[in-house]
Amino acid sequence: MGKTSSEVKNRYNKKAYEQIAVRLNKDLVFRFAEKLAQQGETKAGFFRKAIQAYLGDPPD
Repeated sequence: MGKTSSEVKNRYNKKAYEQIAVRLNKDLVFRFAEKLAQQGETKAGFFRKAIQAYLGDPPD
């Protein structure tokens, strides 16, 4: 992939998405990641579904 393509994708991602950073205990994150892996879920997918449920939005 060329440099221009990466720059275009980075600009789009910056415009279209927002990042959320959270600091958690390493043990909690490890256990969380382990359970997600067992269920075949990603962190981003988990948080997206949790936020949609919290807001009352229908799941994707």
